[in-house]
Amino acid sequence: CNTGYVLSGSRSCDSGQLTDNATCVELDHFCVDSTNRDTWGWVTHKPSTDNYGYISFDENPESWCADYDYVVLECPRLVDGGDLQAWCVNKTQMLAPPAANSDCNGGSLDQFCPGYGTDGVAVWNGIDLGGPYRGSAYKRDVFLTKLSGYVAPAPSPDPAPAPPPSSGPSPLGDCECRCDEGSGSFSWSPQTWINKEGCPSGQDC
Repeated sequence: CNTGYVLSGSRSCDSGQLTDNATCVELDHFCVDSTNRDTWGWVTHKPSTDNYGYISFDENPESWCADYDYVVLECPRLVDGGDLQAWCVNKTQMLAPPAANSDCNGGSLDQFCPGYGTDGVAVWNGIDLGGPYRGSAYKRDVFLTKLSGYVAPAPSPDPAPAPPPSSGPSPLGDCECRCDEGSGSFSWSPQTWINKEGCPSGQDC
């Protein structure tokens, strides 16, 4: 399977008959080697705090990478109370080779990426923050659920069902019409009903 997926199920051969129920299951989170990210078209979330794409969790993380499939976090730092890079990636751009999960939650921190915030943490509120050229990749919808206070939008209501088709003509209306064909006190004709069922005696329908 490609990066971001794991093989599930099995494949076997019995008496010449192949049984195959193996599938590739998409992962909610995984760690990658992002060394060549520029060649894959990854972009940092905009706007960010500087030209290198560093941003803080105080800067509306619900908006990060809104039009992309993944939020990929890297290089947590101590700067300005804590920042890190947030890369925005689509599935077709997820060409990075996998890395050990430990590389994304503290195992690869160094002097340039020493950890997030004043405490230099590698995991923030249950979110792995990656490391130097180690991207902690989250499906964007999963990333949102990990943010404190995030409330998922309510699903759109199902549209109202269409009325059943009519089995016959629509019921006739009971509009009435009087036509001006005289003058003076007797300027109106007798009452004439339009599309009326069961014409009253003495009236035109």
